[in-house]
Amino acid sequence: MLTVRRRSHAPAAGPYPLCPQRRNWKEVKSDGKAEIDIDVIRQLLQEYEILNLINHPNIVKVYGFYRGDLNHKPAILLEYCKFNLEQVIKDLDDIYLVGIIYEICSAMRYVHAKKIIHRDLKPDNILLDDYLYPKIT
Repeated sequence: MLTVRRRSHAPAAGPYPLCPQRRNWKEVKSDGKAEIDIDVIRQLLQEYEILNLINHPNIVKVYGFYRGDLNHKPAILLEYCKFNLEQVIKDLDDIYLVGIIYEICSAMRYVHAKKIIHRDLKPDNILLDDYLYPKIT
């Protein structure tokens, strides 16, 4: 049996959480019932809607939203990028790093012009496509 639970306090995220911290999306009670935290789902949907409105070559493209079920977490379906910046940063030459930094700045300038705050920009959240172009998640 699946029941929806509302939290008694407001979530910590502000009005534009592009990459909010993930919390546990469900709890399984001792009686076997699973409860889904509706605020976590709402926050993920808000992130999906924001990403869906953004059109920039260095912002990851979204293709859909998976609502999840009892066995699988809800997820945002993103374009495929094999690596993130943290995985490959030590292997890149300085000339590539300068280009990546420039493109990250371009994407963040675009996002900030839309009055969106990222709140979690770090190498793990910067994906690289096959041509080493960064995609901010």
